[in-house]
Amino acid sequence: MVKDQVLKLNIGCGKEKKDGYIGIDIQDFGQEILRDIDNTYLPFQDNSVDEIFCKHTFEHLSNSKFVLEEFARVLRTGGRAFIIVPHKDNDGAYVFNHKKYFSKESFGKVNQFNINGLLLNGLVEHPAKDIHFSFQKQDTKEKQLIYPEKLQIDIACGRVKDKDAIGIDIDDYGQEIVGDIRKGLPFRSGSVNLIIAHNILEHLDSESLLFVMKECHRVLKKDGKLDIVVPFAGSDGSFRDPTHQCFFTENTYDYFAEGRPKHYDINPKHKFKKIKVEEKNGGAVYAILTPIK
Repeated sequence: MVKDQVLKLNIGCGKEKKDGYIGIDIQDFGQEILRDIDNTYLPFQDNSVDEIFCKHTFEHLSNSKFVLEEFARVLRTGGRAFIIVPHKDNDGAYVFNHKKYFSKESFGKVNQFNINGLLLNGLVEHPAKDIHFSFQKQDTKEKQLIYPEKLQIDIACGRVKDKDAIGIDIDDYGQEIVGDIRKGLPFRSGSVNLIIAHNILEHLDSESLLFVMKECHRVLKKDGKLDIVVPFAGSDGSFRDPTHQCFFTENTYDYFAEGRPKHYDINPKHKFKKIKVEEKNGGAVYAILTPIK
């Protein structure tokens, strides 16, 4: 991937986002990205970020290893991550909503686990205040994924991936990305031309379905397309598989479309325009949607 700009992230930025950084926080302080990093992928492609600054956030997290793996994934080789946490000997470490406590040894296992080459290379300890950790992304000599200009992705691709698309699936079938779409899509906003979602949405519970649809809206370009195939509700195929959790007719997509009934609870920022929606022989519903941005 060609490096096109310096990209810096201020994760857990709160109200004091650093100048020149993209702010990410679980609460809306007017920053660029509203995101729960404890449970979802960072909305950036592999090897695309130069620096991550994360102050007084890790003490609030439950899934520290997952977050560090995400830092390692998005950082370019040579990129750095700076993490500041309260020292365990500081009374401020024991605020009621803090979940973890830190000493200078807390991130020692990052070197041991060698999370995609993310190595601790600096530490400043202030026992009465904070600990400053510095990490650098090393060259792991792994195959680097090249993102084409016209990016197509096949979500939950399984064993039969579209040959022109980058595949993502929770199981490893040899596709490009092993990942859980219920944690988001690891692509930057407005970067994808086509999303193929064949025979996957019916496997999601309703909360996950709404989140994945929002993620599809986010990553698609303004003129991008979302290509969906699902079983028709009431058909043999819709009930034959006990892992199906959502059921679809042609009208299901009204929930996500412009002109939807006012009582439908979906953020207006995540609406789609229906290009084509049709049911074929009572077996499947085919849909082509494009995001309204």
